[in-house]
Amino acid sequence: MAMRKKECNPVDRIVGQNVRRLRMLKSMSQEKLGDALGVTFQQVQKYEKGANRIGGSRMVQIAVALDCTTADLFDGTAGLGTAYDIPSDVLNDPIRLLGETRRGIELSRCFIKLSERTQNRIVDLIAELADD
Repeated sequence: MAMRKKECNPVDRIVGQNVRRLRMLKSMSQEKLGDALGVTFQQVQKYEKGANRIGGSRMVQIAVALDCTTADLFDGTAGLGTAYDIPSDVLNDPIRLLGETRRGIELSRCFIKLSERTQNRIVDLIAELADD
């Protein structure tokens, strides 16, 4: 009998995404966060993927290391009902997904520095390219 791969709890996945996003906004490596927590960077990867659940005391350590509140780590989970009732549009929100990538954060930092006219032109260009 083949073993079934353990699925991530959706809330743990969202919390992990928030840890990753906040860490990357601080330009902090997984290794540096791991050092602050006393764990390996592999453990940080597991937290960020939602594969390992983050305990309460560890959540506080992460918030301190990332200079945020513990509430920031739960962003996007309020009012969702049980962990298994989270709609896929929440888990696959394009803004959330963009914020999970190094390029997405870099793009956001650069984009907000541009004039509104230039931002509009870029959005139009990207929309046109996406339609191809």
